[in-house]
Amino acid sequence: LVACVLTLVLYLGAYMRLPLVPLFARELGASTVDVGMINAGFMLAAAALALPLGLISDRLGRKRLILAGMGISCLTSLFLLVARTPLHVGLIYLFSGVGLACFSPAMMSYVGDSSPPNFLGRAYGWYTSALYLGMALGPGFGGAVATKGFGTAFAVSAAIIGAGVIVAEAKQKARAVVDGLYKRL
Repeated sequence: LVACVLTLVLYLGAYMRLPLVPLFARELGASTVDVGMINAGFMLAAAALALPLGLISDRLGRKRLILAGMGISCLTSLFLLVARTPLHVGLIYLFSGVGLACFSPAMMSYVGDSSPPNFLGRAYGWYTSALYLGMALGPGFGGAVATKGFGTAFAVSAAIIGAGVIVAEAKQKARAVVDGLYKRL
């Protein structure tokens, strides 16, 4: 359940920006080619780093990379608030690809690690449904919020993802307390 909620929250917040970043970059003076390069850079960073960051999650633990990915995604929304050139947007969106590459393989592995083998298909089904729901709701929600301006949409995106980080941290701390109490018993 926590994995699904965090996945929904991350993808909702991140995909709010998806239709807005090209429009924002255009407003800052980006050409059509520039906009294409910004989007390509985001996806290439996410693709190129998914495997190495997945391996790192095997060594450092899933939760660290999940939180790092969410934190980076939150920061990229905040950084977009201060972007003033298409180059700024491109660099920020590259960083956004890093966040997605931290989160996605680690969360998928976490779902596999925490699910009993006889429920693995169901667990991945719920995880994938949460992911696609966030991807589906994000652009429309982002467009609706952007009627108040790009800054408002980027701030709401940061708030949504930031709330997910807070929930993830609280869950992790609560789990540590429960584990500590269990060991004392």
